[in-house]
Amino acid sequence: MEILINDVPISFELENEATAGEVMDGLSRWLTSNGHTVNGVLLNGDLVHEDSQWRSTDITKIERLEIRAASIHQLEIDQLETIINYTDLLRRVAREGTLQQVSSVLDELPHISQAVQRLVPDLSGLLAESAAAAADDSFSDDSRERLSKRAAEVTHVLRQRQRELLEPEHELRSTVAALQQILPSFEEIPTQLQSGHEREALELVARFAELTRRLLRVLPVASAARPELANIEVEDQPFAESVAALNRLFLELENAFQNNDMVLIGDVMEYELLPKLTTLTAAITSTLDAPA
Repeated sequence: MEILINDVPISFELENEATAGEVMDGLSRWLTSNGHTVNGVLLNGDLVHEDSQWRSTDITKIERLEIRAASIHQLEIDQLETIINYTDLLRRVAREGTLQQVSSVLDELPHISQAVQRLVPDLSGLLAESAAAAADDSFSDDSRERLSKRAAEVTHVLRQRQRELLEPEHELRSTVAALQQILPSFEEIPTQLQSGHEREALELVARFAELTRRLLRVLPVASAARPELANIEVEDQPFAESVAALNRLFLELENAFQNNDMVLIGDVMEYELLPKLTTLTAAITSTLDAPA
């Protein structure tokens, strides 16, 4: 029996499976553990339906089993693509279009904003603010440029979020590598904050915050495809507790940032986050590099 998933042949060792349904159950479990879901099944070239009798088909009568699978995040990926197409159109129209064209595109902004609020709430309001400012300024050249620039920025971030869903393991690796590169600099932050080099320190904190947010977003998505990531421990804490602790520390850091508490920023970065993230990133790298 030949088995293909999305037209790619796979090796599947039969154990005690005797019917098409039993084979599909095993394949479905494997796909789910790798972050995918079954969208369709073809048996000997014919599309079958869940309510048909195909599941009882003896495996000796099956020459070819084809499965259509999609990421469990496919709907979100598709919705992000819709928003990206809109923001890219807004970028171009704001810069080059007529006033009527700009107004026509902005008429759709409330619907897009609802989708942004649902999928990427941290970006909510950015486009609306820029659009409102542009409207108040009667779409002068400067306001057009600002709206176009903001739309480009949002498009860039949305594409990054989409990549996190499309290639979570790759994005996790790159995020971990970037964090490991800046972690040694954490020890310098207290000195920088106390010696008048606040700008350099806060730029590092901002970069760290961006990478940490990405890490906390991508790690659960990557864990769906690599369940062994969920077994990682940080300072003897189980995976879920470690992530929760990092979230709490990150919120503490954000509050310190908002309150301009430079001493607390330095202490949290150097004494709390540095050891935890050093251990976590090393464990993630080791897990990803281990044979599957």
